[in-house]
Order: sequence, then structure tokens, then C-alpha cells
Amino acid sequence: GVKDAAILMLYCKWDDSQSQSINGLLASLVKQIAQRYGVLSEGTPEMFSKHSKAGTSPSSEEYVSVLNAELRHFPKAFIIVDGLDELRDEKSRLVLLETLTSIEAKVNIMVTSRPVDNITRHFGEVDGGVYCDGCLKADERFQYHCYDCDEQAANCFDLCKECHDKGERCGNSGHILVKQFNSIIIEIAAMEQDLLAYVKWRIGSSDFLQRCVDTKTGLMADIVERVVEDNDGMFLLAKFNMDTLASKMRPGEVVEALQVLPQELNGTYNDAMLRITDLPESHREVAMDFLRWVVFAERPLECREIEHAIAISEGDRDIDPDNIIRVQILASMCAGLVKFDESERVRLVHYSAQNYFSEAEHQDRWFPDGGVKLTSNCLTYLMFDQFQRGSCSGPSEATDFDARVQAYPFLQYAAEHWGKHLLKNPRDDLFELARALILDPQRFAAISQALWYFDQKDSTSWAGKDGSTPLHLATHFGLNKMVVE
Repeated sequence: GVKDAAILMLYCKWDDSQSQSINGLLASLVKQIAQRYGVLSEGTPEMFSKHSKAGTSPSSEEYVSVLNAELRHFPKAFIIVDGLDELRDEKSRLVLLETLTSIEAKVNIMVTSRPVDNITRHFGEVDGGVYCDGCLKADERFQYHCYDCDEQAANCFDLCKECHDKGERCGNSGHILVKQFNSIIIEIAAMEQDLLAYVKWRIGSSDFLQRCVDTKTGLMADIVERVVEDNDGMFLLAKFNMDTLASKMRPGEVVEALQVLPQELNGTYNDAMLRITDLPESHREVAMDFLRWVVFAERPLECREIEHAIAISEGDRDIDPDNIIRVQILASMCAGLVKFDESERVRLVHYSAQNYFSEAEHQDRWFPDGGVKLTSNCLTYLMFDQFQRGSCSGPSEATDFDARVQAYPFLQYAAEHWGKHLLKNPRDDLFELARALILDPQRFAAISQALWYFDQKDSTSWAGKDGSTPLHLATHFGLNKMVVE
């Protein structure tokens, strides 16, 4: 049972830098323990106190040591890792599994993932136990498995850690042993009855689709066949296909669309983009501008950040409140491609959408200028007259800075990421604007102060609140061309 057990969650998100870091994930586990159950080990506050004084972060080994100490106070612990496949670095996936299974306390681990080979090959279904072919040891948490032997021999070949580390192998040239965790594997897919219930709900929620199925004999059966039976268990695919049908104006268009509904996600993303390009010109331009920020931004933007980001025009000296469009309206024009997460940040609806937009052919088709506009808007925002007043100072510095951020919510993103966008879009006119920006003493002071206040003390840390120069800032972003000049 789970009575008195510690239950911890890890959410891997492809566009969240914290969840792409092993140390960030381990830190999340420690934080959850402290917030939900309280700190039970003396070593935990000592470790954080030591690093706080030194201005450093704990290592993975230290986090594991703290987790061991804390979780030993529970009769059992459960760690759920959601979306392991959303860790972009394939090596990090195995490292995370190895790190979590190295915890000596009694921990049960549940992992959810798409069935990608890089992940499934590291899990072996337990059925009657696994024996080491070197020493006959059984019931290990993991073993080193030879998949090549599965194809060539009647019996599989496995080694325990000790035999593997001693250099024992299967004896077949070119065979590679893969670390494999003993587990119970459950395949999950959308059930046909669930998809059918969803399709009926979508039809019933649309006066147009309901009239179509009421007046055209056999249309309901055709929709069920194309959207449900040919779906292969993907709810997101069903959702986009129903969006396509609901976007039509005539029953005949619904019938035509049914014949060409895509059966894979890239096709649905193509359809969604075509629906956006069919919008009236003024709506289309705004929707594509909004989507460009969601696709190319260095991190997911908060609602007010992205509202300001797309309200900027080249040469603006300040934000015009009359140019701000509410983010909910913007999202409604994007054919279901964006969503709001629990922190009210705007993201693509699924990481497969990010994969779609990461492909060169789709970027060239939908966003031929790439992220140039992001670079221009970041620099234009930082050139606003407000920041020509310099940094906030005096006894009310912190209060004044908070007020500045409240009035200019895009300041943090622009200050932290303008250099990264410039590196990706190194146009001469943008470099000239950037040069003018950092050589202006007042604006430079405003940027430097913003970086200091927003500093996360990670690998991109900025410690230059006072005494820094434009050369420091150019070096911070790796703008070698500007550094040389």
C-alpha cells in the first residue's frame, strides 16, 4: 500500500531547462520532500547551508546522498517520472534512470514514455527471473543484456554488474551489451470506446457538425471509421482531425476533408497551419507572429511577456497599450497548436509539434525569416526610452525595479536572451542596433541590473551588477564579432 509512503513526481518537459538537467530534477525531488513531508535528516540543511554560503550548487552525488537520508525515514517511496522521452539528450535518459536506481532506500520507480527504442531497450519485462550467464546470480535490479544474441541464439545472454565490470562478454564479435532494468511494462493507448465518446462529444458540441450527421446518411459512420478506427490510439490525432472537420463551412467540405484526413501527427500540424493561413490577412499576420514566438523563443513565455513581445514594432520608443492583444485571443487563432501550462506560460500543444517545427522544411515553409523578428523585437524593447533612464538606484531600488518589471514584463526575457537570438540571426543591421544598445551607458546599466536581479546562478550566471562593461556583456553572450570590434 501507499500508507505513510513518500510519493514524488518528476515531469520531463522538452522546453523546460530545469527538467532537462539531471541536477534540476534531483533538486525537485529534494524540494518535494521538504515541502510535503518536512526535512528529517540533519545533513540536508547542512548541505544547502554550505552551498548557499559558497554560492554553488550541490552535485548529483550530494543530491542522491540527501535523498537516501530522507527516504530512509519512510517505509516505502514512489518516484514517478513522467515523459522520459521528453529529455532531449538521449544520454541523460539513461543517466537519470541510473541515478534514481542508485538510491539505496526502498524506492519504487514508475516511468512513462513513448515507446522509442532508445528507452525501451533499457527495460526488460520480468518473467520468471533473469540469471547472470557468468555467475548464475539472479534477481538483480538490472543486468547487461545482449540484444544481438536474442536474434542469433535460442537463449538470451545477460550479465550482472560484477561480471560485466570484470570484462566477461558473450563471445560474439561486434555484440554490444545494453544496461537493462527489470520492470513490468504496460502499453497504454487511447481505447476505441474513449475515442468514440470523444468524437460524439465533439459532434454534439458543434451545431454545424450535428446538422451534418443528422442530414447526411452514413456520415457519422464515416467519421467514426476515419477518426476512431484508423486512429492507432492517438488522442491528439483525433483532436486535431475533429478540429479540421469543425472548421469547415459546408457539409460537402466535411465529406471531402474526411477523405484526406491525415493519419499521423505531422499531417495534422500541416492542416492546422493551413487553417491559420486561411484566416483574414490581419488575423493571419498576428497569429503567425504569436506562433513564431512560441516556436522560436528560448523558453516558454508568460502571458504578459508574449503580449508585449508581439506588440512591438520596429522603431518604437515605448509600449503602446492600444497595440496589446490579449493572449487568449491570440491562442484562439492558432488552430489548437498552443496551450497554457499550469504556470500560465504559453507552449506548443505537444513536443511532437516542436519536433515538427524544428524540421528545416517546415521552418522554411511557415517561417522563412526564422527568428529574425525575435531578435529585432528584443533589441527594440531594450532601446525603449524607459531604459535610457538607466538602472534603478537609491533606497527604493528594489521597489522601483519591481515596478519597472511590472510595467515592462518583457524586460527579463529581452535582457536574458537578446544575445542568443542575435547569434542565431547575425544580420549587420541587428548587430548595429545591438552595438548602439550596449554602448549607451544608461541602457547598458539597465540591462546589467536586470540580468543581476534575474540571475539563476547557473552556467549562464551574470554577476556584473556593478563594475561590468559592454565587453563583459558581449563576452557573456559569446558575441565574438562584437568583442573583436
